[in-house]
Amino acid sequence: MSEYKLFPIVRYNCGCIGFKPNTITDGPMFAICLKVCDDDKPEYVMVYRDMQGHTFEPIEENEAKQIFKEISALIRDGNILRQIKNLLAS
Repeated sequence: MSEYKLFPIVRYNCGCIGFKPNTITDGPMFAICLKVCDDDKPEYVMVYRDMQGHTFEPIEENEAKQIFKEISALIRDGNILRQIKNLLAS
């Protein structure tokens, strides 16, 4: 199986990093971006953008694994914070 199929995260020629678009047509080509090129903050975001006119290529396997690891940690931290908040509220 190719790296592209295992890790559907791509880097667009503009610098955005996100999931590859579901379809590539002559119309809008929307994709979910995790890091956007026009925001210099290091945080991950989830932005639905029209990436028509942008080319993309798969990122390296190690980089994809690191992104998944960082996003998982953010989700876990959010869940822990919610549990603490619930405990303090009771």
